[in-house]
Amino acid sequence: MAEYLVTGGTSFIASHVIKSLLEFGHYVRTTVRDSGDEEKVGFLWELKGAKERLKIFEADLTVEGSFDDAVNGVDGVSHIASRVSVGLDNNNLEKFDPNISGTMNVMNSCAKSINTVKRYGTVLTLHKSLHLTNRIGLILNAANASKFGMVIKRL
Repeated sequence: MAEYLVTGGTSFIASHVIKSLLEFGHYVRTTVRDSGDEEKVGFLWELKGAKERLKIFEADLTVEGSFDDAVNGVDGVSHIASRVSVGLDNNNLEKFDPNISGTMNVMNSCAKSINTVKRYGTVLTLHKSLHLTNRIGLILNAANASKFGMVIKRL
């Protein structure tokens, strides 16, 4: 069975992606900020198949290379991790910068594992005053990971 990385494993969306992958019999890796925080991470170990097929890695969006170990050897990456940005507007993208640089950090880790990573996907959600304004899905073909050849789709 294939092995996939889902970043931001304790988030609502990522945890459901992990649950589905485990139910389909896949091996799953996930990243969290603090793997020792049982209050935030504990529920992942209760998912069906988690004890046999789930690995949890620590990673930080703002630290270059922190996703390298988690990405190394996987078949695909679903990048869902993000920092929450409140009150973002078009004139102040600084609040969103950790998510942009974090996405680039994950993509750089994928580029280092180009021999195994076949697919990369992420969903970036942009907020304006807590209202959803736009969702952009990015799909990176790992064969072009070093060039970051992307297809951008509005969802």
